[in-house]
Amino acid sequence: MLDGTGRPVAVRGTSNCSVGNDKIITHRIYYDQLELFSQLGGELVCNDRLSSADEGRPSPGD
Repeated sequence: MLDGTGRPVAVRGTSNCSVGNDKIITHRIYYDQLELFSQLGGELVCNDRLSSADEGRPSPGD
């Protein structure tokens, strides 16, 4: 959880609507969540160590 900063953010995104019988059936919004998180001061931390639940599973690229 991040505390509020009061800083403005700008995030690119797009939305998609499906219309049928003159009504909106679906409305989806897509945006770069990592871009937003980064602007709010968050950090992406990668951990290469396997958890016990992942042991025995092949690594990506194997």
